[in-house]
Amino acid sequence: VPLTRFAEYLAKQSGDSFKGEKTNEGKSWPQRRGKGSRALLVLTGKMQSIVTSKTKGVIKLTDKQLIFGVRKMPRAMAHNFGRKKIQKGKTWVTNIPPREFIAFDDSTKEAFIDIVSDWQKEVITRANRRMAAM
Repeated sequence: VPLTRFAEYLAKQSGDSFKGEKTNEGKSWPQRRGKGSRALLVLTGKMQSIVTSKTKGVIKLTDKQLIFGVRKMPRAMAHNFGRKKIQKGKTWVTNIPPREFIAFDDSTKEAFIDIVSDWQKEVITRANRRMAAM
């Protein structure tokens, strides 16, 4: 249950990042080069729809493990973490500045601790009610 709630938290954080074009720490994403009317990282909306969904963003969820993110989209990591200019064959692929939409910083750790703490309180409360009913 805590990991399911954490997946919901990550999806909301990612959604907030896309909406505000900011990291979850509030730092604005680097501006787009050139002109364009679309929001950053939203050409088709596919990556955004995956990572902002608490179900689509879950790659693996067990009682002990949550893997959350975007799979089968090679550019997702480059956009989240940035990428230096690289050569592919005879062509050069330009730099991509990081535009973090999934982040694990101190606020993420604190949120996870709060989620686990709330869940523990719920479990203890249910156990106490059961004990009192006996």
